[in-house]
Amino acid sequence: MKLDLKTPGQTINKAYAKQTVRRDELDKFRENLSVLFERLRTDEREEHLKNFIADFLKDTWYRRTNLVNTSDHIDLAIYTGPSSSDPVSVLIETKTPVNRQEMMTREKPNAKAFHEIILYYLKQVIEEHNHDIKHLLVTNTDEWFVFDGVWFEKHIRRNPKLVKAFKELRPGGHDNRFFYEDVLKPWLDALDVAIPCCWFDLRNYAKIINARKVESRKLIDLFKLFSPRHLLKQPFANDSNSLNRAFYGELLHIIGLEEVKEKGKKLIRRKVEGRRDEGSLLENTINLLQVQQTLVTMENLAEYGPGEEEQIFSIALELCITWLNRLLFLKLLEGRLIAWNQGDTIGAFLNRDHIRDFDDLQELFFEVLARHPRERTATIASKFGDIPYLNSSLFEFSDLERQTLQISNLKHRLELPLYPATVLKDGSGRRASGTRKTLHYLFEFLDAYDFASEGNAPIQETPKTIINASVLGLIFEKINGYRDGSFYTPGYITMYMSRESIRRAVMEKFNRHYGWKCADLTDVYNAIAPSQRRNANELVNSLKICDPAVGSGHFLVSALNEIIAIKSELQILMDQDGRLLKDYEITVENDELSVRDENGPFVYRPGNKESQRVQETLFREKATVIENCLFGVDINPKSVAICRLRLWIELLKNAYYRQDGEEGSKSGALETLPNIDINIKSGNSLISRFALQESGASLAHYAPPERQKLRNLTKRYKEKVWLYKLSTDGSKHKNLLRREIESLKEQWQSFSFPVDWYLREYRKVQNQLAQTVFDFDRVGQEKLQGLQKRAGELEKKISERQRTIYTNAFEWRFEFPEVLDENGEFAGFDVVIGNPPYMRADSGQEHLNMRRNIIDSEQYETVWEKWDLYIPFMELGYRLLAPSGVEAMIVSDAYCHAKYARKSQEWFLKNSAVTGIDFIGSLDVFDEASVHNVICFFEKRDGNSNRPLRRLHKGEFGKVRLLPTDEQERLSYRVFFPEDKDQINLPNVTIAIGDICYISFGCRPNSDEKTARGKFKVADLLSTANDLHHPKAYIEAKDVHRWSYNQNRWLEWGTERSPKQLARPTFEELYEVPEKIVAADVSGAINRAAYDDGHVYHSHTLISFVLWRFLQGIRNRSLQKTARYADEKRRADLPQRETLEATSRRFHVKFLLAVMNSSVARDFLRANRRSNIHLYPDDWKKLPIPDVPPEDQAPIVSLVDQILTARKADPKADISEWEAQVEERVRGLYGLTEQENAVVEDISS
Repeated sequence: MKLDLKTPGQTINKAYAKQTVRRDELDKFRENLSVLFERLRTDEREEHLKNFIADFLKDTWYRRTNLVNTSDHIDLAIYTGPSSSDPVSVLIETKTPVNRQEMMTREKPNAKAFHEIILYYLKQVIEEHNHDIKHLLVTNTDEWFVFDGVWFEKHIRRNPKLVKAFKELRPGGHDNRFFYEDVLKPWLDALDVAIPCCWFDLRNYAKIINARKVESRKLIDLFKLFSPRHLLKQPFANDSNSLNRAFYGELLHIIGLEEVKEKGKKLIRRKVEGRRDEGSLLENTINLLQVQQTLVTMENLAEYGPGEEEQIFSIALELCITWLNRLLFLKLLEGRLIAWNQGDTIGAFLNRDHIRDFDDLQELFFEVLARHPRERTATIASKFGDIPYLNSSLFEFSDLERQTLQISNLKHRLELPLYPATVLKDGSGRRASGTRKTLHYLFEFLDAYDFASEGNAPIQETPKTIINASVLGLIFEKINGYRDGSFYTPGYITMYMSRESIRRAVMEKFNRHYGWKCADLTDVYNAIAPSQRRNANELVNSLKICDPAVGSGHFLVSALNEIIAIKSELQILMDQDGRLLKDYEITVENDELSVRDENGPFVYRPGNKESQRVQETLFREKATVIENCLFGVDINPKSVAICRLRLWIELLKNAYYRQDGEEGSKSGALETLPNIDINIKSGNSLISRFALQESGASLAHYAPPERQKLRNLTKRYKEKVWLYKLSTDGSKHKNLLRREIESLKEQWQSFSFPVDWYLREYRKVQNQLAQTVFDFDRVGQEKLQGLQKRAGELEKKISERQRTIYTNAFEWRFEFPEVLDENGEFAGFDVVIGNPPYMRADSGQEHLNMRRNIIDSEQYETVWEKWDLYIPFMELGYRLLAPSGVEAMIVSDAYCHAKYARKSQEWFLKNSAVTGIDFIGSLDVFDEASVHNVICFFEKRDGNSNRPLRRLHKGEFGKVRLLPTDEQERLSYRVFFPEDKDQINLPNVTIAIGDICYISFGCRPNSDEKTARGKFKVADLLSTANDLHHPKAYIEAKDVHRWSYNQNRWLEWGTERSPKQLARPTFEELYEVPEKIVAADVSGAINRAAYDDGHVYHSHTLISFVLWRFLQGIRNRSLQKTARYADEKRRADLPQRETLEATSRRFHVKFLLAVMNSSVARDFLRANRRSNIHLYPDDWKKLPIPDVPPEDQAPIVSLVDQILTARKADPKADISEWEAQVEERVRGLYGLTEQENAVVEDISS
């Protein structure tokens, strides 16, 4: 047995290591550690030692939040909460310093103390079913050994031999000594893997306990090791997976927004009337837009919403986000400048001293940050000092600002009431109240947070919450998705997807370029010779990565960090002189780039030669990757602005002072930012007018002069874009380059093949016109007139389609010259990655229009049935790939089950290599979201012999069980189904319930959007009285229990508005049948299906099951979509009504009800439903029903009768005995084996 020993600094999470420690918390730690040393010095009895350690832990961190006490035979434990009923999270085994025989040491770790901690661990996980053990500690108060619970999970709990031996420790079985000496000791001696372990000697810290500088880093590492962020693995500040609610709430208030919950989604909206504040940024802006009647002169107003109110709000919000983007970027810049100057705030400039009003802020944006120091006026130079020039389009007027307002137009005199839960304090330290001028309030609010400390100073002198780029990205993603309730993809997901896809793409790059056959990056590292390092770096820089629904840019930031980490791992990360950064550990931790040297996290120190070299290298490498490798598109211009901001912030983290200085500057100037905005563009990714390739052909069919013209055009296009990225000569020069680039794109269109049939036809007509123009005879003139007429008709049609379908089309064919080869062919991206929007078929009129445009564009083969918007995004991502490229998409796990996904699944199985599927449907990936997810990886190559890696994540992300797989050519769409239990085979004959019953949602009793929009809602149609206007008994899902329902409301029917003006009226015969089953549309621990023989009507929250024979002779469009009579127009995919009616005569409704309420049915639906929340008719239709004769159904029907009678007499009657008999009989009819019954019971528990 060997230990892989690490220091506390090497053990703690690298992202947590970058976090600062508050001075007051560190001082408390010092004080309590001193007390511990004193108590240990005077008393060495084991029972007392445990108490001393417990007091130290409680007094420093845990007293109010976590119980620290003994547990059973465990010396000491830290619980997950404050009560002994909470699970144990940390196990601590203590020995006295003199007990050397039992205590483990670095040289002899295979000792009783280690055996005991293993035994206590097994008791917890096997007897207590506690799988939440985070760490295990063994100590004699001098030496400490700290083990991660993950290693114990993998090597102890999953070891059958150890588990079997532990279970034999029972009365009459083996004792503990046998377990230690005869089981654990020989097993540990034979263990061929080193056990990772943090080791330290507490005595070494006694000397540095009061040190303030030189040794304080080691003390901080010890502080973090004992903290709940490490021992309990709790989230720490600036965790990119969680939202800072206090910052977010107050920022919304200052903007003028509020968060509300609608239909399970948290949406952001303008504050409602009565709560609006005139001084908020949004209301100030809206008022000016209305007063100045700005909308009258604006173009493309429809892009901002359907009506004037929505347009004004959307324009005002975009302006506010633009201004806040600048301010928050500057706050982060100010924080960096302060940190680089050892905390000296003399360089702070975002305050009332420098910026008194909105006019001053305008000057800062456009006369300081957008201009070289040499170009600034004397007044500006004097007023703003040495604030650096940034060369960022962030500080150029946006098109919207030019058309509407600038920040200097805002009224400065207006005041804003402080947020009720404001972070601001008054002079006595209590929460401040009253009002402030909005700009001053904003500055005070930002100053209440720490934008300077992260990764720059180990100790935070003032107790402020730290705000970093990840936190800001999360907040802006939420604000930006205000209408749809967008969800920010957590950092652990973007990290994982970036790592899996980019590493695969890098390996493929090297294999293709050098002809290697590397299986992973370790092989690539071993294959790179020292002379190849620079070329290898450039090869990685040739990667092309795209997110077609880029949002806030989170995936691109994760991709950036991953590429830098890969370069470091391959030892090809070098400065401009070719010297490696080999003495630094560069990894991605917690979605942040971690750079460490032997002393801990790297901190930039201007003036230090080595520090300058590292900072410059990181900046240059990041800039190169952003310029060359990262691309994004989003339909929302606000998203584009925020994504650009995120990437600039990533560069800002490694900005540096140039050593040469600059004329007009008092010291070395800050390195300017490259123009990365051209890589992130706005447009509708899903719709293009031009194909990526011309119907499978290359451009070789053009005549040689045309091909040369295209090559020259491509070369000029690439050059102009590159010149734009490098330009540092101010906005005038960049605007000139932008115009040249737009002109080149216009020329490109003549070499692009139209997707649209009308545009292709128009080009044909134009070519014919060019050939006919010189035909002067009568026949020629008639032909000319005919062609001119045809051209006019096509122009009209094209203009109409441009206005509707192609209004915001994005032309992948030529928008990014970086993915064109030298001949002008579309070469494709190496990685397409993202979290595309999820929008169901019933998501509202605006989205219905978008769906119609996607269908009319005729660009996708996989849109089918009631497809979700992510379906075409998945297909688009694959089409955008270069050969051997990798697609990684996280989408709704409805993709695994939904009928509409079938075509997409089969398309990918046919056209791609499905390399990986991560089933994460049981995890709540998105905070407060009802949607669950699956991650899919595809490669653009032949997949027949490929074996998809199918990973099921349980409990938490990363805890994986591999699912069965096979060669892809032998797999069906079922490969996308997560099988989280043994498959249950049904040996007896069954028939789908959809062949027995007509299955349909109930009516949607609110006003129809088209014919009666807003005229009435559900409540207007309901009454507790059964009268002339309310004749129909009515229920909803909330009224339904298992077997029966409560009914006390009546539905308006037969009036002017109901059912004529209902959004979905269905048809009366659905409800007026002798008997039927109604089932709740919400999935849960049990199915809720109820019997009805009272002609009850119900809403769309319930699903009706009606025997086909009860609908005999009834004909309507709804029924014809499901089945047709022999004398009706046939559809090959639909069954015949006569057959279904005959089948239904063999089944009793109450028998079907029993099956539907069984655990077998519930388990079937869990494995086959499209949603984790809702059940749909299509989910139920496939439910297999035992095909047994009426005499076999009769005993079950009799039991159901007894249940219904008991429930009718007393809704709370105990029916558990009858239910158990029904359950047993239903399982028996399925012919389940004993083992399969056990599977069902396991699922039930």
